[in-house]
Amino acid sequence: MTPDRPSPGSLVVGRPATGHLALGLVLFGLVLIGAAVFLVHPGPLGVDAVILRELIATRTPGLTTVVDGLSRLFSPAAMCGWTALIVVALVMRDRHLGRALPVLAAAAAAAAAGTVVKVAVSRPRPPEVLQVGTPEATYSFPSGHVGGTTALVVALLLVAGAGLPRLWHGLAALVAAAVIVVCAWTRLYLGVHWSSDVVGGALLGTSAALLIPPIATYLLNRIANRFPVKGLRP
Repeated sequence: MTPDRPSPGSLVVGRPATGHLALGLVLFGLVLIGAAVFLVHPGPLGVDAVILRELIATRTPGLTTVVDGLSRLFSPAAMCGWTALIVVALVMRDRHLGRALPVLAAAAAAAAAGTVVKVAVSRPRPPEVLQVGTPEATYSFPSGHVGGTTALVVALLLVAGAGLPRLWHGLAALVAAAVIVVCAWTRLYLGVHWSSDVVGGALLGTSAALLIPPIATYLLNRIANRFPVKGLRP
């Protein structure tokens, strides 16, 4: 281990993160602005229709089958499984909840907030005639697939990736961005979301990853100070 590398379980979110909190609030504010807009005007924006039309032109039967299967890997149910695997791996690696709990909290908060906004806005999805793969008819804004995926990978990058050397952290950031982009593309290709839905999901997921881990860490430290049980923190 290099001298300047944090020990396993050390948390970047345990330090003052005013910039992260401020950015998270700004991004969540943008989600709320989008929700207000689509509450009044639930139909597609001009750019939504253009992007969907362009992606429809790229469809082939074989590619649709692949994308439909790939999209399932980013579903809310799948995210529960991925989150559980990551949390278990972190706990086994660290022997405490210091990194696992913030990641879990971010993913859970994104899922909960996304559900509340979806129900409150009740934006329709693109018509089923424009969809391929498995048709979906639930509410559209924000994308739950993109929101959950973004929250998980960004929280993992910020919390668990804090001890990586700069080069590896940069590569991890590129991988995280690629995962989010692929997830968003699958939803747009299948025609089950407008482009503004996936942008809203990405903003919501990122805001959860920035806002929730510091709160989770603070609460965990308070509990650990009050009840010094082994395994709560480093």
